[in-house]
Amino acid sequence: MVEDEKSQKMLKKGTVDSLFIELNSLPILERKAYLDDWIIHYASSNPIYETTDEKDLLCAHLFVKNDPIEQFDQIWIVGDSFGWDDLQYPLEKIKNTEWFYSKFTRPIGTRLHYLLSLNEIGSLTNDQKLVEKQKIMKLDNRNKSTAEEVRIHSIAQFPGFVQDLQIQTSKIKMKELRLPRKLQGTRSGEFAIIGRNEDPPSKLLIVHDGDASINFMKIDQIIKHGVDQEKWPNFAFVALSVQDSDRIQEYGGNRSQYPLYFREYILPTIEDYLDLSFKPEDIILCGSALGAWSAFDVVWNNSDKIKNVICQSSPWWWADDDYQKFINEVKETKKKNISRIYIDCGIYENNRLSKDTYNSNKMMAATLNAKKYNVMAKEYLMSQRYNSWSWAFPYALDYILFGEEKYQSPTGRKMSTKIDKKK
Repeated sequence: MVEDEKSQKMLKKGTVDSLFIELNSLPILERKAYLDDWIIHYASSNPIYETTDEKDLLCAHLFVKNDPIEQFDQIWIVGDSFGWDDLQYPLEKIKNTEWFYSKFTRPIGTRLHYLLSLNEIGSLTNDQKLVEKQKIMKLDNRNKSTAEEVRIHSIAQFPGFVQDLQIQTSKIKMKELRLPRKLQGTRSGEFAIIGRNEDPPSKLLIVHDGDASINFMKIDQIIKHGVDQEKWPNFAFVALSVQDSDRIQEYGGNRSQYPLYFREYILPTIEDYLDLSFKPEDIILCGSALGAWSAFDVVWNNSDKIKNVICQSSPWWWADDDYQKFINEVKETKKKNISRIYIDCGIYENNRLSKDTYNSNKMMAATLNAKKYNVMAKEYLMSQRYNSWSWAFPYALDYILFGEEKYQSPTGRKMSTKIDKKK
């Protein structure tokens, strides 16, 4: 069983009357908010569960009580175990009650990410209304995780759940990467050699915002698990961080300087310190948010030195009055020898009107696809969240290591790479 038993409720066998006594004792709708026709639903005690004849399966029962003031005609559940809407079906109204109900069977240990919608598909409001509602509801809180704090989606965690991306029980021991004084500034670095034998690492993974990638995304543990399971080769993992006060200036504040700085100083320092050298096709640079923008900028301008990049929720509009400036640079430049590019973004990352993260990612993905780059682009039913990046990261790494033929990600859905001619 999972550690947090308070968030789990096993349904006891009994009469219909006893069921409603139990339901009425639960805070079924602990918090509710609206985003156009979406119901944002927070209920740590909902759904409740019962065992089945199959020892590895549980039946989950989801109950939603009608609003006494605003009566709903229909409620749909939209979501799946990996953050997108493969699952769409209605909750049934229980006759002569205020309750809607649905049940579904899933393996023990499943995690269901879902939204409730007042129609079959759910829809987004126009940009201005969306911005106003997000300000009121404070939906863009990527680090919020408790029931008392606002989240963009709900999570039903089935009994027996084990976080498969963070399965290591011991924290990876990161060592300090001693950067030369002329490189130091407010930057810090850590590294670890992650391998299952004495062979030297064949891949180098560098992440921007290393403190966050380790503390919130657990990238170090994800890599350790994949290597231990013989899924991935040995890695040299380097986490670079810079103080928040200097982050904007360093990550592209002067576009002509940072990619050169990375090429001439940071990368040679890493290889010298590790006493290892890596082929460009074996180096991966990744980042999230502004760190993703910077990661692409570095690889774009140093494709002879680094040939793979993972960009999660990159704000392509950043540092430009019009986000198409960077996209047009890619469109108008002769194709560069970059091996693989991975992009992902949440569909709710669109609250900046002209500076629109989600749609700028769609446009960048379409542009890269039109230029015949090897690009994988995915989208998630979320806002900007470390959880989303963490779920997607191992599959992003799969794509970089093995290519599209062996890329099998259950997370999210493929982002459209067709260019909207109206744009």
